[in-house]
Amino acid sequence: MELMNQVLFAIFTLILFGIYLSSAKGIVFELSGSRALYWRYSIALRALAFLAWALVPLVGPNVLIVANFSYEASVILLALFLSSWRTIPSKKLLRILVIYYLTVCLIYLYLFLIGDHFVQRSNLIAISSLVMMVWEVVEVLKISKTNKDGIIKVIAIFLLLQLALAITSIIFINTNLNQDAKNILQANLKSSVMLWIVFGIHITVYTLINSYLYKKLLISEREANSKFDKASIERLEIQALLVERESLIANLLKTNKTAATGALAASLAHELSQPLGSSLLNAQHLLSLMSFGDSSLEINKKIVESIEADTKRAGQIIHSLRSLFSGEAISVELVDVTKLIHSLIQLVEPECKASKIKLSVNTPEKCLVELNYIEIYQVILNW
Repeated sequence: MELMNQVLFAIFTLILFGIYLSSAKGIVFELSGSRALYWRYSIALRALAFLAWALVPLVGPNVLIVANFSYEASVILLALFLSSWRTIPSKKLLRILVIYYLTVCLIYLYLFLIGDHFVQRSNLIAISSLVMMVWEVVEVLKISKTNKDGIIKVIAIFLLLQLALAITSIIFINTNLNQDAKNILQANLKSSVMLWIVFGIHITVYTLINSYLYKKLLISEREANSKFDKASIERLEIQALLVERESLIANLLKTNKTAATGALAASLAHELSQPLGSSLLNAQHLLSLMSFGDSSLEINKKIVESIEADTKRAGQIIHSLRSLFSGEAISVELVDVTKLIHSLIQLVEPECKASKIKLSVNTPEKCLVELNYIEIYQVILNW
């Protein structure tokens, strides 16, 4: 029986090792903080306990201390893990559990050191573990009230079964254990079968919990992929809208450019009509004087200077309008407004006389202002 028990404990160790590796690769990311530690350490310590029991014939009885201490710690950590599903365990609870664990370990160590007390040691570990199993059942039942997942219900059923079998095994082993047994590996067939069933239920509980965590992980990944797909669709829609926006902007710019060209043409026609019209009148007046022989050098000079001034003003108007439509800064200079007004009077005076209009202007002797000469000139002239 000892060899068979060794083999079974080795198999249990390998199964738990596989569960541990699977949890290390993915499930830990589904857990947070201490929950991941409770779960992984519980698996690792349970596997260590089974491995230590399997090595007792090879290493010696002292390894039983490692086996039982690890087993007790794994049961406590599993209960803590299930409790942490609902709420984070308080520091007070953690201190109580540490004291509880140390007390059990010290009592076990005392029984181990004083001699052959296998039954008492087994009862100590079994009963102390039984307390934690009751806690595990209570926690899972509380979880099942809010979580209707089928796996949770199955876990609750197996934990109840584990609790019932643990109680049964304590009674059964105490009544059927061979008196010469010094450790769990030396139990008789009936006691060994009972232990195999109990430990098999333990493995099943770990497997079910691991499956539930993997299910949650897969659901999370599916939701993440769904969100990613949705985000990709939205990104494509946004890109299409941006392309459409750029097309609209291009059309608007084209329309604005056409409108700006029309506005520029209209402005040129309007603004240039004054200086060009004035130049035309002066040229016609000069030709008229020359045809009748009434012109003199001084009069001709004044008329030509007036034509020159109108031509320069036309050029300045074109430059000013080009600056306005191209967005360039319009230059300003210090201008004598009085002189500007008198030059305008000279321009319109012939037309006013022809229309029998008398001009009366009251200006200061000198009035210097920073402005654009051509713009103000055109404004006053148009007004």
